[in-house]
Amino acid sequence: DREVRVECECLFTMLAKVNHCCEGNAEVRGGGFVDDTMDLVARRDIEAGEEITISYIMGGEKEKEERRDKIKRREALRDQYCFVCNCHICKSI
Repeated sequence: DREVRVECECLFTMLAKVNHCCEGNAEVRGGGFVDDTMDLVARRDIEAGEEITISYIMGGEKEKEERRDKIKRREALRDQYCFVCNCHICKSI
């Protein structure tokens, strides 16, 4: 018996254009790549002309932990995504 592992990588071109904010006004939801779709859903009302942003590292329990430690969150963004976050949340450090 051999175990077969399949890796799948996708590029969602519209979602790739969405910038990060530690307190994003939208979030990404999807079917776990089952149906090849991902949805961008507002987390709150978004004003006309306001940039739509998502948090690249937030979600569930990790979000609660990371929000508590802004330094760790900024380090994770730097290490995983190669940028220093300067959103309004991080500027308050």
